[in-house]
Amino acid sequence: MNPLRLSTQIVPLLVWLAIVAASLVWNLALIDDQAMQMAHQQADGIFSLVKAERFRNAIHGGLFVPTVNAPGTPDRYSGVLEPESITIHGLSMTKINPAYLRQEVAEIGRGQKHLIIHITSLRPLNQYNQPDTWESEQLRSFERGAQGRLVLDDVGEGKIFRYMAPLFTEKECLRCHEQHGYRVGDVRGGISITIPAEPVFATLDSQRNSVIAIHGGAFILVALMIVAYSRGLRRQWVALEELRGSLERLVGERTAELQEAIASLRQENYLRREAEETTLRLNRELEQRVAERTAELQAANSELEAFCYSVAHDLRTPLRGMNGFSRIILDRYGTTLDEEGQEYFRRVSAASTRMGQLVDDLLHLTKVTRAEMRRTAVDLTAMAREIAIDCRHTQPERRAEFVIQDGLMATGDENLLRIVMVNLLANSWKFTVREPVARIEVGSTDHDGKTAYFVRDNGVGFDMAYVDKLFGPFERLVSFDEFEGTGIGLATVKRIVERHGGNVWAEGEPDKGATFSFTLT
Repeated sequence: MNPLRLSTQIVPLLVWLAIVAASLVWNLALIDDQAMQMAHQQADGIFSLVKAERFRNAIHGGLFVPTVNAPGTPDRYSGVLEPESITIHGLSMTKINPAYLRQEVAEIGRGQKHLIIHITSLRPLNQYNQPDTWESEQLRSFERGAQGRLVLDDVGEGKIFRYMAPLFTEKECLRCHEQHGYRVGDVRGGISITIPAEPVFATLDSQRNSVIAIHGGAFILVALMIVAYSRGLRRQWVALEELRGSLERLVGERTAELQEAIASLRQENYLRREAEETTLRLNRELEQRVAERTAELQAANSELEAFCYSVAHDLRTPLRGMNGFSRIILDRYGTTLDEEGQEYFRRVSAASTRMGQLVDDLLHLTKVTRAEMRRTAVDLTAMAREIAIDCRHTQPERRAEFVIQDGLMATGDENLLRIVMVNLLANSWKFTVREPVARIEVGSTDHDGKTAYFVRDNGVGFDMAYVDKLFGPFERLVSFDEFEGTGIGLATVKRIVERHGGNVWAEGEPDKGATFSFTLT
């Protein structure tokens, strides 16, 4: 059997059949319960009427009937309570007891075969009131406190409803039954009522047929929907089978291609591993060479530093001699020399002084390059204000305005950053000497997402065509005669900023000032 047919048609049909059958059984059971309730109401109504009629007769002690209708034997239990009486109209009447009246009513109902009323007791005074097995069981349950009960029974000729409820002894009943030991409230017996079941069920046949028709129609409708849906699924299944076949072929082709690609990747991976091994070997060799070259460079730097100190020491002595002898000659023999000779000696003295300053700056540049860095938080605002005070002390007669931004903080080596700020502010102080009022500004701005610190002045400025020469050692864009200096300061600034992982640059225009900016990592 096709598994798709089983899963999409037969199984849903069986499940739906089970659901409809369960619902039908449930609804038919509800209808049967409704029939039982109707029978119970009918029997209970008959019981109430019989009980009321019997109570009425008990109140009056019996009922007068024409003598011709009275039983022949005048005793208490066959029916006659009193002898004949003559009415004012001359009619002969006899009083009979309530029990006999109920017997007559029961006989009438039994003859019609549609209603049987039986008054019975576990201690009957009349053999006619002897209970059957079912009635005896109910009477015993009444003595245990049970109430009325209704059952559906099959007697061969058809189904019947049997109903029975207890009779309690009341004050009016003691007229006849007190001598038998009954007291008010005792269960004296019961009234059994039997009615045919067919008329009760017949009233619900239309409802039962309607429920069956609804369930049948619902089953057929949903079954047709299941069949239609199943056919649609089978068509989709066939399409999916075809698609799966094509996908399997495509997967086979792609698998073959993938295997070829894997083989190629394995070869490439093998070559890559060889290249990585070669790279690692070369890196180890390179690291070894770098270590060797670093050691050599450190040794060369040490030798260079020692050489610089030696040269500086060796140069200072003749330079001091040149400067000293030039001053002695000018002091002692200046009067014998003409003005040109004196000028020559003054130039020799100035040149030796400048040469000595140059040697000192070279040593300072070497020391800055090799000094150990200690990074801390540095307050550039306070530092700039201290340097500005020092500048004013060198030339107190100058008119100058320092504009220093509050809260300038940086992270770096405080001593090295002081050298940077000293050189930049000293440069601005020097190149604004010709201005009536010098203006030097220290602040910060954003540059490509980083904080850039700047020193700006309104001095002589420079031509941007020569900006690349500003930070080279010994590079000067103005003559020594105009502004003194060795050209080492900005080179020192550049070395320090680069050691901090930053950049330094300058912007300017002749006679309109210059701006020097730097960043730090």
